[in-house]
Amino acid sequence: VHYWNWVERQVALDSGVPAIANHEGKIISTDTDKIILSRNGDALGIPLGKCIKKGKLLVDGAATVGGELTLGKNVLAETGDILVGKLTPQVAKESSYAPEDRWEGSSHRCEMDGRPIDMVFNLLGVPSRMNVEQLLECLLGLAGSLLNRYYRIAPFDERYEQEASRKLVFSGLYQANKHTANPWVFEPKYPGKSRIFYGRTRSPFEQLVIIGKPYILKLIHQVDDKIHGCSSGHYALVTQQPLRRRSKQGGQRVGEMEVWALEGFGVAHIFQEMLTYKSHHIRAHQEVLGTTIIGGTIPKPKDALESFLFLV
Repeated sequence: VHYWNWVERQVALDSGVPAIANHEGKIISTDTDKIILSRNGDALGIPLGKCIKKGKLLVDGAATVGGELTLGKNVLAETGDILVGKLTPQVAKESSYAPEDRWEGSSHRCEMDGRPIDMVFNLLGVPSRMNVEQLLECLLGLAGSLLNRYYRIAPFDERYEQEASRKLVFSGLYQANKHTANPWVFEPKYPGKSRIFYGRTRSPFEQLVIIGKPYILKLIHQVDDKIHGCSSGHYALVTQQPLRRRSKQGGQRVGEMEVWALEGFGVAHIFQEMLTYKSHHIRAHQEVLGTTIIGGTIPKPKDALESFLFLV
């Protein structure tokens, strides 16, 4: 399963200003059959699929032929990437794309017929966002793929009949069960749920889960582009706290979500370090940095923090 990672547009105008590619990828579309793509200024025909490397000189000198090309790149979704469906955004928890990840030697989850699960979403993301419709869409997509059908559902179909959406989905699963002769597609006791197996041991999971084919898009928000860390950086003059944003080589030492995650483990002393003299205490921060390099015990500051002095 491949996704278009990002799309970038490079314009070659009759300006004489050199244009340099900021990203790499393959040309997936153009608005003209010829565009400047050489050092000597010749107009070349650009076939779709031509690879462009980062830093390549697109225009050098006065361009006589102008055009716009779109670059794309094939990447695999990783754990932490932002995905979005028709109803809600999700975060990829687990992915399995290798064709050999089936029964033998597989550590991923597999369906009843041995097919690996591409993505696993957290079940807490459904009731918290109050979008049960994505479950119905997921099941209806499975029924449509098995029956080779396409569905177009009108919004607010519950006004025509009570439980209309659920009846439509279960009816599609029942027809797919009869068409494919697979009893796991529709189980009367647990309609809409199927049993999955652990690929390495072939043992089934205790609870049944919902398996289907929803409409999922991958956004440009990649987890690799968001990972950022620095041992020391710039500080604001007023609060003596790290500057925000990754582009400024800053960022909070511990954000709000990190605090929530650590609170579950009761790490009071780690909070004492991260939120005080490891964060915005001028003298103590310098001592902590030196202690980290040469070793020793981290000293505890006795005076107030810069944020407290700012409030006072």
